Formats: sequence, structure tokens, C-alpha cells
Amino acid sequence: KLRARIPHLVLRSTFIVGFPGETDADHRELVEFVEKMRFARAGFFAYSQEEGTAAFDHEDQVPEKVKTKRRDRLVQVQQRIQEEFAAAQQGKVLSVLVDKIDEDGMSVGRAWFDAPEIDSVVHLLQDVEPGTMVDVKIVGQHMFDLVGDCNLDGSAEEDLPDV
Repeated sequence: KLRARIPHLVLRSTFIVGFPGETDADHRELVEFVEKMRFARAGFFAYSQEEGTAAFDHEDQVPEKVKTKRRDRLVQVQQRIQEEFAAAQQGKVLSVLVDKIDEDGMSVGRAWFDAPEIDSVVHLLQDVEPGTMVDVKIVGQHMFDLVGDCNLDGSAEEDLPDV
């Protein structure tokens, strides 16, 4: 319902897998939920048994191997979703905050929907000073990362760099 009412809505979340008592059925339900919701960004962490927490002494601890396998399955699902999300940005004009110049001398920023240092980035075809907000046309992608052209007519597209 929210996506129908808010056209540019980008949903993100974080999940803990392997909480004591989590069953295979619970995990399958979570995988189906993530596939259905298609979060633009999501993180997955294995539950960590920490002394002093309510669940520390819970009898139904999930084995480490199972927690890792469950987390890895969700990461695999989410990576596919994020690649599809990146592909859907092709041709769109996005506002990008330039964060840095990378080791190859390229300007690198993030779209309005990405968090610094943990989400995908936008590699710019032009040199732009860090701290600058710029509109870019998305002309390519490399897995989850995007390639943006500051010339909104796409005139720099011919020479897309390997990122």
C-alpha cells in the first residue's frame, strides 16, 4: 500500500537470524517475507549469544553453522534484489552527494537513498568536488553500484569506465 501511495519510497531494514528458538519454518517465512517486500537495502546478522541478555540461557540455541547458513541464504536473496534495484535505476536522474575521490581519481558519491559507508555508491563520469550535491543520469551499473553522468543528456555515456 505504501509503495502505491509514495512513488519513490525506498524501504530498508536489518534482520537478526538464528535467535534462540528460531525454527526452519520461521526462517523460510523470513526468506519469503524478504522476497515479497523487496527491500532496496537490507542487512542480515547472526544472533550472538551475549552474557547478561535475556536469551543467553535460552535452551533452544541455534547452532552457529545453522545461523551462518541462514544468514548467507538471506544475503544471497538480498543481493539479487539489490542488483535488480540497481538495474531499475538505469536512465533515471538521481540526486547524488559526492563523498570522495577514489584511488583511481573518480568522483564517488551516494544517491539520496543510500547510507554512507554501508550502502552502494555512484561512480561519476565527471570530476566533482566532494561535498557537492549533483543531479546525475544513471547510465550503468556494476552489481549494486551505479555509474552516473552529470551531463544529463548522457553525452559522456560512450566511455563508461570499469568500476
